[in-house]
Amino acid sequence: QFQVRHLLGLITGAAVLFAVVGPVIREADREKQFAASRKTAIGVGAAAGLMVLLLNKRHRSERAAGPVIQRFERLSSRLLSWLIAAVIWIGYVATIWWQWRIGQLPSRFEPVPGSPILLFFAVNYFVVRVWWQIDPAGIEACERGLILDGFNFYSWQEIARYSWSGSPPRQLNLFLNRPLVLNLQTDTSFVGELDRILAARIGAKE
Repeated sequence: QFQVRHLLGLITGAAVLFAVVGPVIREADREKQFAASRKTAIGVGAAAGLMVLLLNKRHRSERAAGPVIQRFERLSSRLLSWLIAAVIWIGYVATIWWQWRIGQLPSRFEPVPGSPILLFFAVNYFVVRVWWQIDPAGIEACERGLILDGFNFYSWQEIARYSWSGSPPRQLNLFLNRPLVLNLQTDTSFVGELDRILAARIGAKE
């Protein structure tokens, strides 16, 4: 759900971006302005489309999982997401500033602004991880299963058994009914409560 803080964040981000891009566009000829506008429109459209796809995937997982029992989120993972989002944003703005200062983008930076990979990470980390506050390494225990990585839902029926690794335990191993094992890093402080939930839902433990 959108809130006032989300709107303020979008306005602030757009203001900073246009403050950097504005001088570049104004000094360019009409052909370059058209090319820049087209590239911007494609980028915005692709980002919006990607955001809708991720949001739809998240909502499908939430509907399948049911009410949340408890979220287990690692502070280090959340801080890493903020750091990655900041690096991506600063890198993008710095690239445009470089072009503005020297009047021409070096060839090694040429693919950066329009890179689909950069666009994916920008949306994934800045919007999904920071805005929606979904921990990329979090475990969401729900009534009908687990949501992992913020998007992927696994029902209790899909999980045959589980085990813990490390001393003290730091890794949760989920053995699915199909040939697949999910290895999830956790904080030791989560182990007791998470083990209680898993034992009640799954029962089988190595």
